[in-house]
Amino acid sequence: KIILLGILFGLAVGFINAAVDVIYFTDHTFIEHLFSPTPVEIWMRSVVLILFILFSVYLSRIINKLKRAEEERKESEERYRALSDASFEGICISEKGVIVNTNLQFAEMLGYLQEELIGLEIKNLTVPEYQERVAKNIKGNYTGVYESKAIRKDGAIIDVEIHGHRANYKGRHVRQTVVRDITERKRAKAEISSIYNAISDFITVQDTEFRILSYNRAVENVWGKDLKGKLCYEAYQGRSDICPDCAVKRAIDSKKPESTSQTSTGTSPPVEIYAYPIIDDSNKVVAVVEHGRDITERMRMEDELKSIMALSKDMICTASETHFVKVSPVMEKVLGYTEEELLKIPFIELIHPDDIQPTKDLIEEKLKKGESAISFVNRYRCKDGSYRWFEWMSKPVEEGLMYGVARDITERKKAEQARRDNEEQLRSITETSPDYIMNLDREGKIIFINRPAPGLMVEDVIGTSAYDFIDDENKVIMKECVEGVLESGVQGKYVICRTSTDGQARYYESRVGPVKDPSGEVIGVTINASDITERKRAEEKIQKSESQLREAQKIAGLGFWDLNLI
Repeated sequence: KIILLGILFGLAVGFINAAVDVIYFTDHTFIEHLFSPTPVEIWMRSVVLILFILFSVYLSRIINKLKRAEEERKESEERYRALSDASFEGICISEKGVIVNTNLQFAEMLGYLQEELIGLEIKNLTVPEYQERVAKNIKGNYTGVYESKAIRKDGAIIDVEIHGHRANYKGRHVRQTVVRDITERKRAKAEISSIYNAISDFITVQDTEFRILSYNRAVENVWGKDLKGKLCYEAYQGRSDICPDCAVKRAIDSKKPESTSQTSTGTSPPVEIYAYPIIDDSNKVVAVVEHGRDITERMRMEDELKSIMALSKDMICTASETHFVKVSPVMEKVLGYTEEELLKIPFIELIHPDDIQPTKDLIEEKLKKGESAISFVNRYRCKDGSYRWFEWMSKPVEEGLMYGVARDITERKKAEQARRDNEEQLRSITETSPDYIMNLDREGKIIFINRPAPGLMVEDVIGTSAYDFIDDENKVIMKECVEGVLESGVQGKYVICRTSTDGQARYYESRVGPVKDPSGEVIGVTINASDITERKRAEEKIQKSESQLREAQKIAGLGFWDLNLI
């Protein structure tokens, strides 16, 4: 278009030249001047046209360059804005400390709209104690990373990390600042630090040269504050070389967690040490976390336990989840194994097969949850193959370690079995006895009866009053005897007569004996009632025969003898 305009301008010069000639040279017409110019005019018009065309070409190229530059600038700005808006960090462009542009994240971070931030001074967005430092860094074009505290529009204070550098923006030298909200990071760091320092065990991080990189407050409380950068064996043990059986060294070499124990020194308590290697992506150990636990109290308890084990008649042991760790001499004696043998055998293998699952359930449901187990009973196999009954009291003392006290109750179990056998025999005797046998408490309620009266079930009479099943006359006789035995503790006897279901009189002789508790107090009675009806009838017949004999003697005048036929 510009070149065409140049050509048109060149032709326009020809028209202008012809018009001027008509004014000054009237001997020719405008058409003649336009289409029949003189050689000088042809040369002049040609030169002017060429110049216009060359100028147009030059101007066209300049304009194209400017347009391309403008398009590139707009494209660059759009690309920059897209990148800055896609960033998770806030980006701010400032000139002489005054904001000229920001991305959306910067505005949202501070709670403003983007247009509200334009024209504000950066330092005024920080808390007063940081404003001087921020202004100094902007003025000196500081390119390092530093932390500050920013003020949101709502007045809230947030922790930020700032990194600024020079940049070009719309042809001007500006400062581009990247701002990252680190409030959550600092809060998390503070929480981790609080937890780290709240741990009562000794925690240090060491490099592969055994230099201390960091440590928690428990370490500081024992060995002091100025430990960073020191060699661990110098700081903790006062040594000039690494400790024998060093867990940290073994963890570095094996790339696996290692552990060891160290006895007390002048500056160090006895500790149990665990070392955990930190391995980078190239499988190289870059540092080691050393975890030390003060075992002073445990060692004191173990010493006390040894003394108790030596003196106690009960079996005492400490155990992990699978093996005994320490056993008392009594346990060795009862089971017939040496301590060395007992520590090697998983204790579950010594338990009677019927008791294995209940024992496992007890460990899972109580001991692993920190609860004590009281009066748990199982059987252990002795070296000679026999089994003995143990009653346990167990308590977890720390993760993976339990204390247990066991009492051999084998003889008690045998006695209980014998008692059960005797009770079974007694029950068999009472159930087959022709007599009525029952136990009454002090109120006369039936506690036990071998067989009730015809027409009644045992469960019908248990818990009821024995006096409810006899008539008033017999009740008085029975009650008087029972109360007398309860009062005196001496056996008694009474006889009553009852009418049976067939209407005949039947006689019962009841022997009443006291039931006493371990303290000797009478708590009830036992009644053994025998049917003596036939004996009574025989006695009556004998008495009748004796009476008749006496009469006969009296009539015959033969004299009289006392006969005792009973």
